[in-house]
Amino acid sequence: GAGLACKPSAQRHVECTQVADDGLKRLGIPAGLARLVAEEGQRIGSRMYLLDNSGSTSAGDGSTFQAIGRGRVARRPCTRWEEISAFAEDHARWNLRLGTPCVFVLLNSKRRVPGSPIVVGRDCVCMEKSNGSEEEQLHELRDMLKGNGPCGVTPISERLEEIRSVIQ
Repeated sequence: GAGLACKPSAQRHVECTQVADDGLKRLGIPAGLARLVAEEGQRIGSRMYLLDNSGSTSAGDGSTFQAIGRGRVARRPCTRWEEISAFAEDHARWNLRLGTPCVFVLLNSKRRVPGSPIVVGRDCVCMEKSNGSEEEQLHELRDMLKGNGPCGVTPISERLEEIRSVIQ
């Protein structure tokens, strides 16, 4: 089958835990969670995310949280796809701050022909500090997410097999 053409480099990130912790706190992450994520980030070589954008993610039973000041957040109802997209963007930002390479792979890419290889930028986005500025990489992720809303079935075994071939 087709292999995953999007793969983070083998270069290990070496971010200081305190620097990562401070960077995450500046993003508005509570101190305890920021410390935990920064410490965990030191033990992770890279992260891969499989984003479900099957038709069922158009259901309106999702939610996101928005900072409203003074350390408080408000829950905002949304579709499952909007929740998944917000999750992806948050994790991309956190991983970039930590220096942890990550890959976001779509379950269903609207322009991908079944059986064809995954194409970076269309079907997945690879993010790591050496790939450019944080904002440029987040823009690329947002473009992919906006161009691939809920559609199709759930070809999870096919995507997991592609991911397995990359990490072995």
